Amino acid sequence: MAQVSNNSLLRWIDGLENVEFINLGIVGIQNLRNIASVRVDWGLIRAVVSVWDRNVHVFRFGMQELCPTHEDICTMLCIFHDGPMFKPTLKDGYDKAMSHLIGVPKKSLSHYRDSSSIFIPKLVETFSANRHLDQEYLRCSQNALALCVYSVFLFPGRSKSSDLIPLYFIDLVDQVRKGANLAPTVLAELFDSLDTACLFPQSDFMGSSVILYVWLVDRVRILGPPPVSRPSPWMRSFNTREVLVSFDDPFSWAIWLQGHKSTDIEWTLPWPPIPSAVLATFGHNCIRIMGFKSTSFYLPQRILRQYYGAQYHIPTMDVTVADSFRPEPLNTS
Repeated sequence: MAQVSNNSLLRWIDGLENVEFINLGIVGIQNLRNIASVRVDWGLIRAVVSVWDRNVHVFRFGMQELCPTHEDICTMLCIFHDGPMFKPTLKDGYDKAMSHLIGVPKKSLSHYRDSSSIFIPKLVETFSANRHLDQEYLRCSQNALALCVYSVFLFPGRSKSSDLIPLYFIDLVDQVRKGANLAPTVLAELFDSLDTACLFPQSDFMGSSVILYVWLVDRVRILGPPPVSRPSPWMRSFNTREVLVSFDDPFSWAIWLQGHKSTDIEWTLPWPPIPSAVLATFGHNCIRIMGFKSTSFYLPQRILRQYYGAQYHIPTMDVTVADSFRPEPLNTS
């Protein structure tokens, strides 16, 4: 993202009143203030690709396997674990939906968008400069903020430029407001990015580096535990926790990761706890998840140790079966 746009967006987030945070869960960004404050180590993000198996979607450390799950993403975003997946739809135009979403008349939309994208700086300027707390403003401000956060922190690879938001994110905000769960989309796009990085190591990482980093540093014990074993302080104290391991380059990170053994991995975390009642994907063989332009999957039966911490045998999987689970284009006709 362009630095000026990034700084102005962060200032907008930092300046939000508590009343403005109350209902951010409606658009799936309840944990926004904490997610936006995370400082990502890009050397680690590039190195972790070296232990990613794109055929079965797991990080493999020797004979041990683990991967982010639906429950993990919901916990990090502080959203409910239920709700239908977001389903991309084909639209003739977004003028009416965008006008309703951010409260701008149709005749003025040309100042906020071009034929395929929405301008982040214009949204930030509009909603951070002229703030008031009536109900309609709060609704429109929520939606505008969600568009920016989706583009910058959750789906950065879907934008043509760091200052632009794809128009089809309007549909995403609309479906999330109506009850769709954001987590499967975040997870599908993250897996797709890891797969692409395996094939093209020099390419930019297009998924949510923030989500991957927050999930990874606890699992491989890069940070010390939070001071209090409760979900909220876990994220609030993220940037102040003790750093146990640090390297200056991706190669050193990769060597360190590849040397991990079972005892080096935090299989179940006492912070943020996930009650067994909401283990939505446990017990299923294959979970299909949907991104914006392709489907993806993960295999809960291969990562049972993440759910209960018990030792288990990794099930074998024929290569041809794994290939049949590869992401495929969505038919939007």
